[in-house]
Amino acid sequence: GFKQKSNVQWPDGLGQHFLIDRLILRHDGITLLVYKRYPGKIFCADNIDDWTQMLGLKSYRFKNPLDELDFQVKAISNYIPNVSVNGFLFFDHLTEFPKGHPDRIIHLKKIPEELKRNKHDKVNASVMAAWKNLLLMVKG
Repeated sequence: GFKQKSNVQWPDGLGQHFLIDRLILRHDGITLLVYKRYPGKIFCADNIDDWTQMLGLKSYRFKNPLDELDFQVKAISNYIPNVSVNGFLFFDHLTEFPKGHPDRIIHLKKIPEELKRNKHDKVNASVMAAWKNLLLMVKG
């Protein structure tokens, strides 16, 4: 991305805030990147309620984090309705996905092209204006 803002607190509409690990300015929109710390093997899919983390021989279920990501993307999108907003979950090198993973998951070996900065691209004026407005709203 062209610019980034880390540890962004955004109002959830219910009097609280949620944390976005990183907001990324792309030439054609804004990306939310949420870091998930789940070492071990993760078994997951887009449309299941719970995912499973395997650590050795023990398994742990956790709520599908894509649901929370969708909520966060929608909250940001509602504030800047004319700008493309998307989101990804980032898992570090301690996580494996033996059965694959949804497209909205990235890791060090799989960074989407849209997040890589092309020095020939310029940020659209409407996207830059939305970025500046977002920065005025954030806590953190």
